[in-house]
Amino acid sequence: MKLNKLYVAISLIRLLNERKKVTAREVADELDVSLRTAQRYMSDMSYLPGVCYDEDTHEWFLAEKYHLSDSYISSVELNILNALFEYAKKITNKDSSIIDKLRRKIITASASRPMVSIIGDDSEDFDGLQDKIELLEKYIDASEEISFYYTNKEKSYTVSPLRFIFHNGFWYLAAKHDGVIKKFTLEYIESVKPTGKAFIVNSEEYEHAIDSAKSIFFGDTERCEVVVTLGNAVADYFRRKEFLPSQRIIGENEDGIVISFEPGNRYECVNLLIGWLPHVRIDSPHEYREEFLKVLNDTVAFNNRASDKK
Repeated sequence: MKLNKLYVAISLIRLLNERKKVTAREVADELDVSLRTAQRYMSDMSYLPGVCYDEDTHEWFLAEKYHLSDSYISSVELNILNALFEYAKKITNKDSSIIDKLRRKIITASASRPMVSIIGDDSEDFDGLQDKIELLEKYIDASEEISFYYTNKEKSYTVSPLRFIFHNGFWYLAAKHDGVIKKFTLEYIESVKPTGKAFIVNSEEYEHAIDSAKSIFFGDTERCEVVVTLGNAVADYFRRKEFLPSQRIIGENEDGIVISFEPGNRYECVNLLIGWLPHVRIDSPHEYREEFLKVLNDTVAFNNRASDKK
């Protein structure tokens, strides 16, 4: 009889709990399998923390005391691993079943709700921020309001912490402050203290904004539809992949393809489009086009000043 792996694992843990020590022969008798099969089962179990093997008595047993250590995935690491899987889906295929399958195999437990999002790529030294992330994670999980001193602005904030965000080499805390979702660079957060006040998590009000973001310049305000024309030199990239939030191809003309998308604000719009120069033109709305042109003109002026000094 071929036994289900989950049934085998549960049976072996039960045996270890009940008898404290078991031999391969006892396992074979309990599961009605051959001695060799029983030895293989227990050998596999020995990889689990807390399951030990006595070479003198040839018995397996549970250590009397063992705790979560480097052998286990910590809650912070688990949240980051979850975020990595989500990011992998974003950059490959949103409906990728193989990524979901891998996640189910590796991650057997999860936080009550997502705590980490990855936007963009690059890397940063995580070790230096791990203690701070572990501290803040408790308040996110408990939906507890916190206060902290923000060294970048030299002022204190009281916020409802929502999620960690990793974007282009930096870690951020997304939090609600004065009714608005804001991003705080973790490096500048100091003297974190709970206020003792709980807050109600309305995930719908911020998760879509974060999960659909293509840059750190997202917001929870109502999004504006922006229409752009992308030149033929880059048009095929946008036919094949969604580079912009809520991206839709709405037409074509002699210059290229026409796309609509919904940035969180003007800063995000500029940030998303600047990398596609010179093959991008904002058609509407007018104020977004003017903001884009201002950035380009300021860039030209800045570079001209450098040329004038030579």
